[in-house]
Order: sequence, then structure tokens, then C-alpha cells
Amino acid sequence: VNGDVVVRSSAVIGGDLVTRGEPTVEDGATIRGERGQVVTRFDLEGLGLAGRFAWWIGYSVSVLVLGLLMLLFVRRLGDAVRRVSRERTGASIGWGIGLFFLLPLAAVLLLITIVGIPLGLFTLLALALIYTVGNVVATMAVGGLILRSGSPYATFLVGWAVLRLLALIPVVGGVLWLAASTWGLGLLAVVI
Repeated sequence: VNGDVVVRSSAVIGGDLVTRGEPTVEDGATIRGERGQVVTRFDLEGLGLAGRFAWWIGYSVSVLVLGLLMLLFVRRLGDAVRRVSRERTGASIGWGIGLFFLLPLAAVLLLITIVGIPLGLFTLLALALIYTVGNVVATMAVGGLILRSGSPYATFLVGWAVLRLLALIPVVGGVLWLAASTWGLGLLAVVI
């Protein structure tokens, strides 16, 4: 399963030959059973549009729940993000670009040192959550740019609806995720 299979000319296989890839079978080798292949990965893209839509729904719900929880537990976060997105846009973009690209680089550099291996590994494993938190914060900011005033929850929901609908557009969704996650990390850094 985890390597190349070569069946030599003098080999005798009394049963089936099941491999992940295409085996090399030399002339003179005997295989008494059948040849088969093992599928070792789940390909969501193979499901086509249904797979992409399932991923979109899952990520949309995750962003919604995480955003509502963040607003619930960090009471002034929505107002702070709205203020920073208007007053310190350049700083938040700069911080976001730096964090988005330097966090994985720092994690890899930590893996080189024996003492830093646990922190580097945990940082690499946490990147999906960190980037999603950035996306949630950017969602709050987009809502704040659309609604000039109002409840942080309403602001977040408006931003969530806009960004998640735009994410349905092929290519635009990926670029939008990258931009939102980057900007959101920067907004969060400036707010902190």
C-alpha cells in the first residue's frame, strides 16, 4: 500500500494482488488470483458541485457559530473591529499580511530546533483555526462597513451573508477567503 510493488519473474502469488498504484509484474511471474487496487483517499472534488456545496455549507456554519461565540464571550469585539476597520485600515492590512505568511514560516523554523518542535507542530496544526478566526473578524468588519451602526450581532450576520454568498463564486471564493483571513488577522492584531 505504501510503496511501489514489483513482482519478479520467479514470484508466485497464490491469491489476489491488491496495490494502491500500478504494480510492475515481470514476465514469468505467476498471480493465481485477481489484480485489484485499493483506494486510499477520499476525494471531495470527485463529488463535483455537490462536494463543493457541502464544503461551503460546512464552512459557512462553522464561521457563523465561531463568530457568534466570539461576540458572546468577547463583548466589545464587534465594536472594536468596526472602529479599527475604519480608522486603521492600512495598519490592519500590514499586520494581516505579516501574520498570514510569517506564522507558518515561524512554525517551520521552530521545527528545526529541538526545543521548539512542540510549539512549531502545534502552531502548524492550529493554522486552520487561526485563519478561520481571521475570516470571522473580517466578516465582522465587512458587516460594520455596510451597517454604520447597530448590534454587533446584526453587523456580523450582514457581513456573514455577504461574504458567504460571494464565496459561492468559483475562484472569487478562494481569493476572498485569502483576503478576508489576512485582513481579519491584522484587524485582530491591531484591536489587541
